[in-house]
Parts: sequence; C-alpha cells; structure tokens
Amino acid sequence: VRVRAHLTHPHVISFYTAMPVEGRMVMTTELYDGLPLAERLQLGPLPWRLALRVASQILDGLTCVHQQSFVHCDITPENILFGPEGFCKLSSFAWARPLGAAHAPESGSVVGNPTYISPEQVKGVRELDQRSDLYSVGVVLYEMLCGRPPFESRSQFELMLAHVNQAPVPPSEMNRAVPSLLDALVLRGLAKEPADRYQSAQEFSAALAAAD
Repeated sequence: VRVRAHLTHPHVISFYTAMPVEGRMVMTTELYDGLPLAERLQLGPLPWRLALRVASQILDGLTCVHQQSFVHCDITPENILFGPEGFCKLSSFAWARPLGAAHAPESGSVVGNPTYISPEQVKGVRELDQRSDLYSVGVVLYEMLCGRPPFESRSQFELMLAHVNQAPVPPSEMNRAVPSLLDALVLRGLAKEPADRYQSAQEFSAALAAAD
C-alpha cells in the first residue's frame, strides 16, 4: 500500500484506497480492460515495432516507480496488462520495495520469478537498484521479439545459473523477422553486470525510440 500510494502514471495500474475489512487490509485498484501480456505471447512473438512500443510503455511506468525510489522486483509478462491497441500497464507490486539495505530481504534470499530474475537477484544482493528491473524488462523484450525468453530450463537452479553465466543468443538468430540492428540494443539490457546495462529507464526507452 505504501508503494502504490506514491505511484500515479498512465502505464501503472492506479491505486484507489485501502481499508481494514474483517481484520484484513483490503486494497482497491483500477480494473483495466486488458489481458496479461503472457496470454498474448502464447500466440507467438509480437511484431518487432509493437514489442518496442510495449517495452517503452513499461519503461515509462518504471521511470515513475524509480523516481519514487522503489524497485519493482517482479517485471514479468504476467504482471504487464496488454490492453486495446497495445496500451499496456504495469501491475503487481507485491515484491516492490524502497531502495536501501534497510528494506532488503534477508541476505542470500532469492526474490523474483526465475525466468525474469536479474543476476543480482539470483546472487541475493541486498541492495538492488533500478538496473535490476531494467534487466527484467530486457528479458520480457527478448521474449516479445523471439516468442521465448532468453533462458529456459525445467530446473530453477539451472535457469538462475544461466542468468548469471550464460550468454543469450542474439534475437535476430532466434527470429529472422527481428532486424539484426536490435541485437546490441536488447543484449545491452541483458548484460550480466549492472554497470554494463542501461543506467536508467529513460536511457533504455530512448534507445528503443531511436531504433523504431
């Protein structure tokens, strides 16, 4: 509730109110006319320009989240609502937390969906910053372009290990409809070291706009 109350943005599901009901805290939010992006991806990859637009919208929403000094920690296609004409909204802030070690989970604990988790989350880094979310956006963008995420495994351990150690196949090699000029753009978002990625959601979004 404390996170959501600070966020007002067209690409973030709106928070309305919270109140105690029968001993539990009940939160009311916007009911958006959209389906999870994960359902759309079951039909296959998106056209590459649409994939860039969706990623840009999520990055715009994350700009608001990050400017309020929060990290989302759970950017996945399930938590992105894909609405009419491709208008998207970011939802599900259950794992979001303020920046700083004081708000971090216990050292060594892994929080996040293993398919979209950043290398820092795999390593249990306590002081995650916004660049962790940007890695997850890179994973979602890769899946939108290729129809599958960069790493797949039935073993959660192997999946998390791949985020730390394995280089993803360039998107244009996975899907010939993806222009090769997008490879470097996407792979920078998936850099293992935060310092090698985009340093802000605005920078990532600007790179997408330049490529569209």
